[in-house]
Amino acid sequence: MFVADRSILLAALDKAASVVDNAPINPIYECVLLVLDAGQLSITGSDGQVQVTARCAITEQKAIGDKKAKAKKSTPKSLAVNAKKFSKILRNTSVDEIAVELDGNSLSITSGSGHFLLAFQPGADFPQMEVGADNLTAELDQATLLRAIKRVQAAISNKVHRQFLAGAYFDFTKKGLQLVATDGHRLATDLLKIKTKSKEQSGFIVPRKAIYELGRILGDTDNQSLRLGAIKDGEVFRSASFETADVCLIAQLIVATYPDYRRVIPDLEKNKQQLIFDRLNLLTAVRQACTVHDRVGEAVKMITNGSNQVTLKAESLRQKDQAQVRIGLENENDVELQTSINSTYLQDMLNAFEGFPKINFAFSDGEGSILCLPADTKDSQLQYVVMPVR
Repeated sequence: MFVADRSILLAALDKAASVVDNAPINPIYECVLLVLDAGQLSITGSDGQVQVTARCAITEQKAIGDKKAKAKKSTPKSLAVNAKKFSKILRNTSVDEIAVELDGNSLSITSGSGHFLLAFQPGADFPQMEVGADNLTAELDQATLLRAIKRVQAAISNKVHRQFLAGAYFDFTKKGLQLVATDGHRLATDLLKIKTKSKEQSGFIVPRKAIYELGRILGDTDNQSLRLGAIKDGEVFRSASFETADVCLIAQLIVATYPDYRRVIPDLEKNKQQLIFDRLNLLTAVRQACTVHDRVGEAVKMITNGSNQVTLKAESLRQKDQAQVRIGLENENDVELQTSINSTYLQDMLNAFEGFPKINFAFSDGEGSILCLPADTKDSQLQYVVMPVR
C-alpha cells in the first residue's frame, strides 16, 4: 500500500489522533481515517465536533508479480484503523521506515523485525465534517494566530452551564481580528491584523477543545499562512475551518451570543494608578508566595504603600501557613493600595505576557478590576483584565 518515514508518519498521526475520543458513543471515533492519494497520505481524526486532518508524504509501493498486481487493483483508497494501537506501534519502534499494506481483512504494518495486523473498517463508514462554501474567509499568519491563542486560552471558561463562555470569540472588526476569552472573572484579548474578504463586522465562538487543538498543531514559524473559513446556516455561523499546507482543523461552533466584552475593559483614564513590574521577577515572586497554599487558586495579596516595592502575601486557608515576598517596581511609585488576586489567574496572566519584559498593572482602587498591559511598547494590543478576590 505505502512506505513512509516513521517520524513523519508519527508526527502526522499525533496531530490527527489527539481529538480522538477514548470512550465514544460511536466506536468509529476511536479510529483515524487513512486516505491515500497521489503520493500523499491524509490522516483524519474526529470526535464529531472537532476534526483534524494531517498530511504527510509517502512512497507508494509498486506491485510485484501478477498476484500482487491483482491485489493492488482492489486496494481501497481509504480505510479507518484504531488510532491508539496504530500510534503505539509507531511509537514503540526505532526503525526509520514503516511499510503498510493490506493483508486480507487486516492492515499489515511492518517495522524492522516487527509485524502487526490491525483490523480496519471501510473509509466510507467514517463520518467526516466536510468544508463547504465559506461565507467568511481570512488569511492569517500561523505564528501570529498561535501567539494570540496562547495569550488568551487560559481565560476560556470550563463551566458547562455557561456554554457561551466555553470558547474563544473571533470578532472581525474594522481594525482586524479581535480574539477574546473570558470566564466571568478574567478576560484576555489580543488584536490580529488580517486580510479578510468579508466587508461586514461579524463574529463566532470557537469551542475550547478546538482552540487548544489549534494551539497544539499550528507552527510557530513566521510567514507561514493559514486560511480561515466560516460557514453560515441562515444568519448563524455553524462551522469554521483553519487550514495550512499540511493540516486542517474543522470545528462545530458554539451557537450563542457572546457578551459585550468591551464594557468590562477599564479605561486608562479611570485606572490611573499604575505599577510596572519585571514580568519574570513578579512570576517568580508569585510562585514563591504560593508555596504555602493548600489548594490551587487561593489568593495572593498585593500591597504597596507608596514605596518602590510591593509586598506579596499569601496564607493557606486550612493550615494558616503564611508567606511574604517583596519585589521591586520598574517605575516611580506613589500608589497606596491593597488588593487580592486569585493566584492561578495571576500566574496564567503573567505566562500570557511571555515575550514582554515588563508588565503594567493599572488600578482605579484596590476593589475595582485590574487592567494589565505590556509596558514600554505601543505595538501590542494584548489586554488582560482580572477581577480582585473580595
